[in-house]
Amino acid sequence: MNLTAINPRAAQGVKRCFTLLVAFCMTGAGLASTARAVDGDDPLAGGTVLTNMSQVYQVGQEAQNRENVRVKFRGVLTYQDVFSEEVFFIQDETATVFTLFMPGTNTFAAGDVVEIEGVVIPGLYVPAVKAEFIRVVAHAALPTPKITQVAHLAAGEDFGKWVEIEATVRDVCCSKDRVVLACVDHGFHFQVWCTQKGDTPLPLELLDARVRLRGVSWTKLDNARRPVGFILHQPGTNCITVLQPGGADVFRGATQNISNLRATADRPDVRVKVTGVVTLASPAGWLCLQDETGTLTASLFQPIGRDEDPRGKFLKRNPPALVPGDRLELVGAVRASSGFAPVLTDAEFRRLGHRPPPAPRDVASGYLLTGKLDAELVRLKARVVDLESQTNPGLFAEKVWLQSDGATFEARLDASEPVRLAVQKNDFVQLTGICELQAGRFQQVHSFQLHLRGPADILVTRQPPWWSSHAALTLLASGGIALLAGFSWILLLRRQVALRTADLEEAQAGLHRSLAEEKELNRLKGNFISMVTHEIRTPLALILGSSEILSRYLDRLPPEKRAGHLTTIAAAVQRMSELLEDVLLFSKAEAGRMEFNPVAMDLKNFCTQLVDEIASATNQRCPIELNVAAITESARGDESLLRHVLSNLLTNAVKYSPPATPVTFSVAREVGDAVFIVQDRGLGIPADDRQRLFTPFYRCKNVVTIPGTGLGLVIVKHCVEQHGGTLEIESAEGHGTTVRVRLPLFSPAHTDFLKRLSQNKTE
Repeated sequence: MNLTAINPRAAQGVKRCFTLLVAFCMTGAGLASTARAVDGDDPLAGGTVLTNMSQVYQVGQEAQNRENVRVKFRGVLTYQDVFSEEVFFIQDETATVFTLFMPGTNTFAAGDVVEIEGVVIPGLYVPAVKAEFIRVVAHAALPTPKITQVAHLAAGEDFGKWVEIEATVRDVCCSKDRVVLACVDHGFHFQVWCTQKGDTPLPLELLDARVRLRGVSWTKLDNARRPVGFILHQPGTNCITVLQPGGADVFRGATQNISNLRATADRPDVRVKVTGVVTLASPAGWLCLQDETGTLTASLFQPIGRDEDPRGKFLKRNPPALVPGDRLELVGAVRASSGFAPVLTDAEFRRLGHRPPPAPRDVASGYLLTGKLDAELVRLKARVVDLESQTNPGLFAEKVWLQSDGATFEARLDASEPVRLAVQKNDFVQLTGICELQAGRFQQVHSFQLHLRGPADILVTRQPPWWSSHAALTLLASGGIALLAGFSWILLLRRQVALRTADLEEAQAGLHRSLAEEKELNRLKGNFISMVTHEIRTPLALILGSSEILSRYLDRLPPEKRAGHLTTIAAAVQRMSELLEDVLLFSKAEAGRMEFNPVAMDLKNFCTQLVDEIASATNQRCPIELNVAAITESARGDESLLRHVLSNLLTNAVKYSPPATPVTFSVAREVGDAVFIVQDRGLGIPADDRQRLFTPFYRCKNVVTIPGTGLGLVIVKHCVEQHGGTLEIESAEGHGTTVRVRLPLFSPAHTDFLKRLSQNKTE
């Protein structure tokens, strides 16, 4: 692989890896000889000999440093770098090994079956092999690729393996005897380096095409040796298969209205086209666009950087500098849908003309907090609280914190060169800018930010003192020192009154905020008390009644009735214990203290045992039909959290279904994910209640007579998020409910990353 990357940033980690690996090979035992004599000393004498590639990954760090672990095995060469010819990837039926072979010019080809002798050396990510002898013994087809996902490769899985993925092409170039594709899949960007010597035309037909790619994955690392992405290396363009065609003209599609873009959010890599007027163009690489139907924010695509190869072929991209009022044709991929303005990623544009920019909308800060004006150009008045300047490479930022109508927010001006705003603390100003809403987990707006277009977008509105006018100066000159002192005293009083008024307004706004928070707290407290009162009163009444009967008539009750009352007491205690457990788990989740401890587990046995427990706990009310696909590999997840998820869903399915109505529970594996589907034919969820399914202590209107806390689905959602999974609910009132849970239980690297993240949060 070429040490001079086409994109210097993208290849910096790769270059560092090769430099260190070659350095390892050049030290210690020295350079390897070109070949080993057949009748000389035994090359395998005096050390451990590994005979397959999977054994290399089991060699400890200390043994790697000593270079006393020898290898002798056979495999298929899947990739040799076009410039660094000493670099190979060789794969057998057990694993893939990164191999270095220093001497001479090595003329090998992908598909060569080779025999290798050498030693194990340290690698930056996994152990490698320094070959002393390589011999071609045959030529075969490349191995069957492992079908995987881009997200798994970006997390560091399958380093060096011959894999197959799908992605969408965003940019192409030809340089240094290779074709380079800039690709994306579900938000993960990466490059494909495809060996192609000679004069190769730019493959413009691949732009925005959906392709299937086969190649070798090279994991990129940061300074802490953590995975931060990958590069896919291919031995030739025959490893690229077009699934959905693209074309050189990325603007060829039909134009859509901005208001209709949310309907395309389920296709994250398909770019759509809109036409509109620029309201803001940030030097940070994004812009805001407006048409007759709405507004959006677009993050601009960063193309492949041009290198020093004089024969290199790159797409001609010279986008003009944009200003508000420019009319554009823009393509971009719609990010996941929300209740706010659409967000496009990987956006590209072409300028169609210019017209006067749209007029801002005069608003109050309270109206912005309703969430209706995201990405719109607005104008409002506020008081300056504080200011700050920040400098980053190539970007200068001026930040102003303001207060208006009891709301505190930030205004920001980004510029490519230093700039200063002519305001100071306590100034009353008028601001014009793009509103960016800031929301919490459940899309509840808690603040907003204004992006200014230039220094002229913030104006001081404080009027000049009355005594600075020409008439007042004439009066002061004729009136003498006495009048001057009188007017000065009046000015001082006015300033004190203004400051006092501002303080009173701020205090009043604070009282309003406190009152609103108190009302919300009282509402939640009321819901909690109502739920606890209802859920605890019944089991307490059962315990009290059964205990009184036992205390009064113990000697007269037959054994079976005594046992019945004791069973009633135990069941009531269990019900209250489950309620307290739900409340404690909910409080931990809301406080961010829910722990995530994944372990290896037999998923089939786990689900079978859980179904038996639920059936027993619900007195066989509804039969639970378990369908488990053949899963041979051990899963890795948090058993406690997974039990909360599945037991809640199965209990709900049984509780809200008519007696004897079957409940279906399906478990299957899809690549690295486990998919759980719970389906019932019960009451279903009314349409009016679906938006509040994950509101604590809230229960649907058609189940108020059935016991419940309103916490089950909230806890399920928290547990699914701890696993890094997704939760989907489909329901219709009177026709049952289907819940689909997808968890990455077969992606160890992803699970371990979530575990470290959970530990950092709880510490």
